[in-house]
Amino acid sequence: MGCIGKFVFTVIALFGFSLLGWISLVPGTSFFLAAFWTVLIVLLVDLLLLLVKALIHVLALPFTVLTAGFLALIIEAVFKYIGLWVASSWTGMFTLPWIFGAFWWQALLIGFVFVIIGIITTPTSSSD
Repeated sequence: MGCIGKFVFTVIALFGFSLLGWISLVPGTSFFLAAFWTVLIVLLVDLLLLLVKALIHVLALPFTVLTAGFLALIIEAVFKYIGLWVASSWTGMFTLPWIFGAFWWQALLIGFVFVIIGIITTPTSSSD
């Protein structure tokens, strides 16, 4: 699916979370523009935090094995949320629940959804 799929699913996710009231778009902002900047900024933040994320995954490896990989998903969701939070701060187009606030579980679920979007839109190649 690649970039177009990631963009389409990001628009759908922003729209869905907006309907739930978990993400608030600034009046006058389109979902398409917010999704475009979100995809670009999250990609940039993911690249910048790549080494930090790798180090945390290595340090958490024993606990990841004990939780059958669930801890790895939580770590990915937190880092994806950080990217979304930076996108929200830089663009000012939408607001998110704070991950250390009362609605931490909403922030974590938002991160999980964007991790799943990243997984399903990753291009795969077949060797025929």
